This record gives sequence, structure tokens and C-alpha cells, in this order.
Amino acid sequence: MSGKFQESLPAKRRSKKSVFASFSLYAKVFKNRAYVSYFLVCTFPMVILFGYIASSPFIYQKIYGLSPVGFSLCFALNALFTAFGCALSGRVGNEYNTLKIAGVGMLVFAIAVAAALMTHALLPILQVAFMGLTFMFGMSQPPANALALNAERANAGTAAAAIGASGFLMGGIVSPLVGMGDIATSASIVLLVGAVLTLVSVLAIGSLCAKGIVSHSK
Repeated sequence: MSGKFQESLPAKRRSKKSVFASFSLYAKVFKNRAYVSYFLVCTFPMVILFGYIASSPFIYQKIYGLSPVGFSLCFALNALFTAFGCALSGRVGNEYNTLKIAGVGMLVFAIAVAAALMTHALLPILQVAFMGLTFMFGMSQPPANALALNAERANAGTAAAAIGASGFLMGGIVSPLVGMGDIATSASIVLLVGAVLTLVSVLAIGSLCAKGIVSHSK
């Protein structure tokens, strides 16, 4: 490699396996129960993220009658709260406690969003619920990813690639679902399912930790 960008990984640590042989590492990674536990906590919030992304243009513009500019402002505000959640996640406590707070918070705000949509509540009420939901989503991501990659340090590249791919997979599954039938109902169901799955997976980690099967310390 020439030019300004140089390979930073020392030569002795570089893999000499072929591209196809590297795929065998996925089987090894997914045999690690600790990694799989945190992988699920990384994956299920993506149901919420892509459910929100796919449904929000229709919710804001068709149901609430916002202009494209109005929708953009609401969307930007929610994105900002996602960033706030990411930034503040390290200040809450240890990683697992942060995940518990985020998991409970996502369920609470998913219920709030669903209630607002089902009752056609005022836009400010819906917006506050969405801001809370996206904030909690953002809070969940740093600790979930850190703990998952910490569980597979030897194969961190493969572990990170699997997490990244899972996000696109969830997007591909969820995006068509929110368009089925009434958008308010379908979006509410998707967000609630994502929140429940996230919280269940977080609580499952606590159970595995109590049994000594996985550790939630870095």
C-alpha cells in the first residue's frame, strides 16, 4: 500500500488466510455464547431504528400533514437525540446497567409512541415520545457493541462485520413490514416487538451472568 494511507496493523498480526477461508471464522464466533448474547442486544434495537426510519415519513407527512421541511426538522431532532444517547451512555454506569436502562426505556417510549399513534395525539406528544425512543436507542449502542467485541477480541473483525450485517438484515426485514396495512398500526407493532425483544435479550444476559456463563465487564 502506498500513498498517504498505510496499513497500521503490524505484519505479524495480519491474517494470511484467503478471503473464502476467513468466512469459517463466523462459525467460531457464533459458538461463543457471550458474543451471541451481546450480538442480539446489538441486533434487536435495529428493528426499532429501521422501523422508525421506514415509517416516519408517512407518519409525519401523511398522518400529521407536515411539509417536507417540517418532517426534516423532526427527523433531524430525533437524530440529534440518538447522538445524545450515544454520547451520554458512558456516564450512566457500567455497560450492563446502561443496557438495562436503555432496554426498559425503549419499551416505555415504544409504548408511548404506539399510544400516541393509536389515539392520534398532538404532534408535540408524538415528537417527545420519538425523541425518547431514539435517545434510548442511541444509549444502547456503545455498550452493546463494546461488550460484543470484547467477547471476541481474537476475531474482532469478523464479530464487527456480523453486527454490521445484522443491521442491514433487520432493515431489509422491517422496512416492508411497516408498510403493511395501516401505517400507524404496523409501525406501532414493529416498534413494540423490537423493544420487547431488546429488553428480553438484555435480561437474558443478566441471567447468564448470574450463572457465570457470560461476563458483562470489559
